[in-house]
Amino acid sequence: MAVKSLSLTLLALFLSFPALAQEAVFPIACNPGVSCYILSYPDLDKAEGSARDYACGPAANDGDGTLRIGLADLQSLRQGIDVLATRPGKVIDAKDGIEDLVATSKSDLKRGTPNCGNGIVIDHGGGLQSAYCHLRKDSIRVKKGDHVQAGDTIGQVGQSGVAFWPQLGFSMQSSGLFVDPISSMSDLEGCGWKQRPMIPLPDVFKEYQGATVVSMGFSPAPITTKALKLGLGVHSPVMDREQMDMNLWAMILGVRTGDRIEVRLRDPRGRTFEYRDITANADETQTPINVSRTRGYASWRQGTYTGEITLTRKVEWRDVKTTKRVQMVIQ
Repeated sequence: MAVKSLSLTLLALFLSFPALAQEAVFPIACNPGVSCYILSYPDLDKAEGSARDYACGPAANDGDGTLRIGLADLQSLRQGIDVLATRPGKVIDAKDGIEDLVATSKSDLKRGTPNCGNGIVIDHGGGLQSAYCHLRKDSIRVKKGDHVQAGDTIGQVGQSGVAFWPQLGFSMQSSGLFVDPISSMSDLEGCGWKQRPMIPLPDVFKEYQGATVVSMGFSPAPITTKALKLGLGVHSPVMDREQMDMNLWAMILGVRTGDRIEVRLRDPRGRTFEYRDITANADETQTPINVSRTRGYASWRQGTYTGEITLTRKVEWRDVKTTKRVQMVIQ
């Protein structure tokens, strides 16, 4: 009887997730796919040294139960992007005062840097909790003991703690187990299940997100790797036809071994005049891109030029493609 009772309890909890999602809100007030992106999913592979996301793909970090939602660049961080309570509850922990360390690797972090940085934990009752990490210093608007409603602003996206890009680290626990907000599964169930979101997903995030092109633009010359890793690339929307060089730059986050990156430059007639085909031979947290073309004796043709990056990843048996474009006008 005890086993049957436990099974019924777990079934009731599982079936309740869709209702909870209907009562909830997405945790960031952003424009999905434009000003915010999914950087990585929770790891649903219990085995140490192996990470698989809800679709059994590689867009997860080993042992990390966090859904990481990143901003486009540092400018977005400075503008202030609100973090929202996903559903009603009571704040059981809130910590602020940690500097936003604009770090590109662990070597940039101070010893003893707390993993979550500035963070908040909310208890929603029934064994369900949500946590919000890497918040911006001095942005937290709640304190322990406060009651919040779904959609209340509780802080802003930052880069405090162990974070190598401006982001919100969002996680959920049910009865002490980390559960994936996308699929409602824990690492006990593993990957391969259909989506059963515990939070409302914007349409663009209902599609599987592999690696993410978070920023991209044209420039007269290559952007330094350091500037790209710090999110400081500047897009030039207009260039002079006498300019000698044309450069397409981008920052891609979450590249995994075997990913295929295709870079194209298209002229005003839509024809490709520069093409690169790159296969990733290692997992990379940050992948900077610079592709340049020098004109010949003639000036650049006037009109609109397009830069395009397509990343293809094989997930199980299918190819998943992510494409991003940017345009620039030659006068």
